[in-house]
Amino acid sequence: PKLIHRWLNAEALAFWFMDDGTKINSGYILNSQGFTLNENKRLANALGKNFKFEVNIHKDDSKKNDNKVSYRLYITSKSKDDFTDVVSPFILPCFQYKLHSKS
Repeated sequence: PKLIHRWLNAEALAFWFMDDGTKINSGYILNSQGFTLNENKRLANALGKNFKFEVNIHKDDSKKNDNKVSYRLYITSKSKDDFTDVVSPFILPCFQYKLHSKS
């Protein structure tokens, strides 16, 4: 939705992350390959607006989507600890492995 920032709170973000997110290198990936580039931009803007995260949009070259171009969101290392702080109160114990240790 165009007004996704109104509904994207810490708990919703944690559930999205538990379902379809992962840690990589020193940041996090939110898998959003089912969304268009413009929709990914809207999500990235909402994460920046609501949580002040630095978010990049990465092209997904995995070729799982019938060779269609797809994108996913990358929470950068600069925002890694802030992301961890925001979602960790809502992360179920069985998903704690998905979180980076705080620096």
